[in-house]
Amino acid sequence: MSSVAMDLPRTFELPDEVSDWDDKHYFTFLQDHQFGYQAILDDLKARGQEQTAEYAHWFEQFKTVERYLARDVARACELAHAFETKLIRGFFFY
Repeated sequence: MSSVAMDLPRTFELPDEVSDWDDKHYFTFLQDHQFGYQAILDDLKARGQEQTAEYAHWFEQFKTVERYLARDVARACELAHAFETKLIRGFFFY
């Protein structure tokens, strides 16, 4: 497998210290993993390995990150609307 910019865990999990992070750190963590897993999938696809167990494994990790993002981004948008604030990248309210 080609090298990816970051060292990704074989199984995606949120670290214990996530509760101490601000929104920017949290979403950056998720986005870094999203892009990293996508790079692995792209590499496997380019080598014709879309039907392998390896591809299926990394696709499951990618989907896990996507679920966190979909849930938390939607919640951030709901809160911005409720507070009648603007939402910018990083999901801070202004």
